[in-house]
Amino acid sequence: MIVDKRLMDKLLETGTLWQHLADLRELWANALANMERIRPNLLSVGDKKLMGQLAGAVDLLDRRIDLLAKYSLNDMKLRREINSIPILPRKIDETTDSNSPNP
Repeated sequence: MIVDKRLMDKLLETGTLWQHLADLRELWANALANMERIRPNLLSVGDKKLMGQLAGAVDLLDRRIDLLAKYSLNDMKLRREINSIPILPRKIDETTDSNSPNP
């Protein structure tokens, strides 16, 4: 497969999913922290609802980021385990018919 170097550089500049989720989590966590600093008597019903939604969104992003981090670690462990299994050469029996249902 031929890949244009300019396209590849542009894709690498955009970042990874983990980076984007971490940036979004930081943004929403900062918004939530700012709203929590407002005096309770100045908060409207809508503000309180928004704070609950932001808290839930930050929690979901935390879980997603943790899942991505664990997946990468487990994936590497699994790949190492699979690669450590020795592959034994098989002898191909030329007398069997490749179209038959039973090998």
